[in-house]
Amino acid sequence: MIGFAELAAFAIALVLAVEFGRIAKSRGQSAWLWGGFVFVAVMIAAVLANRSGRVWSDSVAAVVIVAAATVCHLQVVRRPTLAGWQDIAFPKIVTFGLVTVPQLILGTLILVGIAINFANVIGRYLFQAPIIWAEEIMIYIMIWAVLTGAVLVSWDGNHLKMDFFTLTLPSPWKEILNFAGAVLFLLVCIFVLPQSLRVVELMARFDQRSVIARVPMAIPHAAILLGFFLMLVAVAVRFRMYVTGQTDTTTEESDADLGAGAAGDKP
Repeated sequence: MIGFAELAAFAIALVLAVEFGRIAKSRGQSAWLWGGFVFVAVMIAAVLANRSGRVWSDSVAAVVIVAAATVCHLQVVRRPTLAGWQDIAFPKIVTFGLVTVPQLILGTLILVGIAINFANVIGRYLFQAPIIWAEEIMIYIMIWAVLTGAVLVSWDGNHLKMDFFTLTLPSPWKEILNFAGAVLFLLVCIFVLPQSLRVVELMARFDQRSVIARVPMAIPHAAILLGFFLMLVAVAVRFRMYVTGQTDTTTEESDADLGAGAAGDKP
């Protein structure tokens, strides 16, 4: 029976194969050859990890996954030119789902949280009638705001990280570390997703609610599920930019557009 782990391994292998195939094609090499090699290597390592119940075997399989893909990366992009990597146009539906929608949700949550907090202060100190569920709701709003903002941070590649060595290392060692970090990011998301889904299902099944506001606990727990899912998609979509370290192009392009607009308004 095919489970979540098998589907996740297949998805990772497919994403890596497509990315390496595109890289190979851009450098005049066989996309099918390199993409197929990466796909087979990742799937073999995943099968080894799934069949073994010992920790050391799983660790070896994980190393094989990273090593096999890294070798392919070095063979295909031995001396990459980063200028060509920045000219990547994403479909509008992708940027709408991973950037525009999270921005709208985050902005709405912040405004609602401020309104509830302000109303609670007025009620407490002016009318001696505080909103008893205000703090509980604001905690849940904060959870959703953090996980929603994490999607935007993942899209821009601006998570807190120790990048001292990656900034100073020459190519291709910089790309090796970036690649390993991006793969680890994907693996963490894949690990969290089934655990979070199980918790949300349990909360919904038993209809567990918060103490004061009686909010279904499946709602705040769903923030983790949705947040990590969208982070997984964001990193997978911008995987090649994570490898090259050019993940902050969205902000730069927005600043450039604003600058161009301001320059155009001058007489």
